[in-house]
Amino acid sequence: LWIYGLAVDSKLKKVFSSKGTVSTVKKISVGLIGILSAVAAAILCLKGSFLLMDAARSVGYVFTVSAPDIGNGTAQNVFYIIVYAIVPALICEPVFRGVLMNRLSGDSYLLAVLIPSLIFAANHPTIPQMPYMVAVGVILGWTYLKTEDIWVPVCIHAITNGVIGWLYVTDGSPEAFTLELGWGTFVLLAVVLVGAVIFAALSPLKPHEQESRPFSIKESLRGLLGTFGIYVLIIVVAFQLGAWHIDNPSFEIGDDDDGSTRSQQQESDSSSAQDLTVE
Repeated sequence: LWIYGLAVDSKLKKVFSSKGTVSTVKKISVGLIGILSAVAAAILCLKGSFLLMDAARSVGYVFTVSAPDIGNGTAQNVFYIIVYAIVPALICEPVFRGVLMNRLSGDSYLLAVLIPSLIFAANHPTIPQMPYMVAVGVILGWTYLKTEDIWVPVCIHAITNGVIGWLYVTDGSPEAFTLELGWGTFVLLAVVLVGAVIFAALSPLKPHEQESRPFSIKESLRGLLGTFGIYVLIIVVAFQLGAWHIDNPSFEIGDDDDGSTRSQQQESDSSSAQDLTVE
């Protein structure tokens, strides 16, 4: 964090100590909306990822499990949830929402929210995590712009991680973490998320000063899609996902004749290996 602060000519201390003009009541209300929408977005995106992975498995794809083991008792599980909730929030938010957004928000609110969210997701290159990291990153960015207080996205990030960590622990194992919550729960979460989006649309951000007019949405998207680093990021993430977390589908299963021939060959190889062991 210290090196990153020097690289962008900004001090993290200022990020934590900056005092905006937003009232405490507004910060709390925006924070509560952010918590509800972030939790809803995270669970819905995770469930969508799991469904897509199940569909891919049905045609032969194999996904590696990238998740920590469940603890051996209640104390270890509680410790895991606390660490998973607090540590990433305190590390990520000052950089992505604090330093990086402060550098970008003077030019474009859209870029200030999207670019940190994309980099934030790229730091979690697994199939289940990336979609919900983008969605939650956008929510965290919006709340920071609305409140001008880094502690609001820190709290939202921590609570969202805590909820996901609790759901993960209660499922019992990495393989069992598929969020079997019932479709009624997902419908309710979708309603909450849509309501938050409507509220955000009806609650415009504070306008820029006249001398620093932000880019229009068209200009912002042109700047985003014209950024060379975004394409490098996409290539790196695609390589990481393909090389580390996804195996190619197997097309070795043929008709019965091929299957019996392959089975006989495997038995022959096994017999030869046993003979060598005896010798």
